[in-house]
Amino acid sequence: MITPDRFERELPGLFDELATARTPDYLDDVVQRSERMRQRPAWTFPERWLPMSAISERMATAPRVPLRAVALVAILVLALVAAAAYVGSQQHRLPSPFGVAGNGRIAYSSGGDIYTADPVTGQAKAIVTGPEWDKNPIFSRDGTKIAFRRQGAHLTQFDIVVVDADGGHLRLVNTEPMSDQDPLEWTADSSGLLALTAGEQIIRLDASKQAPPTILASHVDAEGATLWIGHVRPPDGSQVLFRRTDDSGASIYVMNADGSGARPLIRKDPTTATADDFDRFSYSPDGTKIAFLETVGEAPRVFIMNADGSGVRRLENEPGNWNTADFAWSPDSTRIAFNRWHQKADDTWETLPIGVASVSGGPVVGVGPTPVSEGAVFDWSPDGSTIISLPGPVYDGTPNGTTAKPIAINASTGESHELAVDMQSATSWQRLAP
Repeated sequence: MITPDRFERELPGLFDELATARTPDYLDDVVQRSERMRQRPAWTFPERWLPMSAISERMATAPRVPLRAVALVAILVLALVAAAAYVGSQQHRLPSPFGVAGNGRIAYSSGGDIYTADPVTGQAKAIVTGPEWDKNPIFSRDGTKIAFRRQGAHLTQFDIVVVDADGGHLRLVNTEPMSDQDPLEWTADSSGLLALTAGEQIIRLDASKQAPPTILASHVDAEGATLWIGHVRPPDGSQVLFRRTDDSGASIYVMNADGSGARPLIRKDPTTATADDFDRFSYSPDGTKIAFLETVGEAPRVFIMNADGSGVRRLENEPGNWNTADFAWSPDSTRIAFNRWHQKADDTWETLPIGVASVSGGPVVGVGPTPVSEGAVFDWSPDGSTIISLPGPVYDGTPNGTTAKPIAINASTGESHELAVDMQSATSWQRLAP
């Protein structure tokens, strides 16, 4: 126990001991580390270049920043930038060359000029005009260009002209005149056009300029019958269908896009072949099947087979005698629309509305009004919901030909309505990115 007297005697010594300055053992390490550290520049201290009194007064009198308003403005600016970026991306997006796509405008000719129209409102706009006689426009698969025929010095000779979708950048792309009946279609990448000439050749034209064509195949039909260039195979256009007749009969051939590797897929014996056999054929938009016409009895019917030529079967099996022609695949590859005529008891042929049949089987459904006796010229909308139909003779497109208003048919319900535009050629529907 420490007594008060002892505490009083020792207290001065304790004070002296506590007051004595001592150097820590780690002081040298601290000094060495501080020497290696980069020091903050003097100019970064506001009090070094502004009087602190001025800073204090400015802070006291400055208005308060409305942080909520600033945040809202920032959000609005970001939203506008995002919207502009989205619109810009939409303008540059292109649809796939095959399959379901968005519906754009429809192209057609009337009075020797090329028009496009809104299929919903019917509002039309002339995109190529002038003294020349232009007809039968076809939109490219990416929807950015239109190819059409321009009548040359002779009524039976035509040039192939390509323009942008708005009618700009017009250019001639063929070097030799072509026949009015020469089939024409776009390549999968929309960079060129395939044509079947009266000289029995399949050629490729450059859609960007006038240049000599590339010959892909020759002697494609030795008998000179009405020809049809099926079309390029989806999804990349790596193959092309064409018809050839020789001593072995009529055949559907396939070749590579460069003209190599030609081989027959299906052949009909010459003793039974007719001019209607394989008169028309095309790949399904998914590239897995081929539809074609083949004569049954005395009239053509629509058949389907796999892309390799196997699994041949008839599309529909309605009882009685039928004539089916001018078919078109739906964009989703599930249905085929076609013209049809039925032979009655008195042997006369009755024209019926456009038939739509499912590829998987089932009854044929008639849609829209009954066309003229020659049948209708029609095409599916890119989204597969609508069929645009025109009377057959309008396809002639000659200066003395007739005009007609197209009919928009709901492919599911069969309901239809007339568009308020006068056309003198088949229509072509622009594909847009969905």
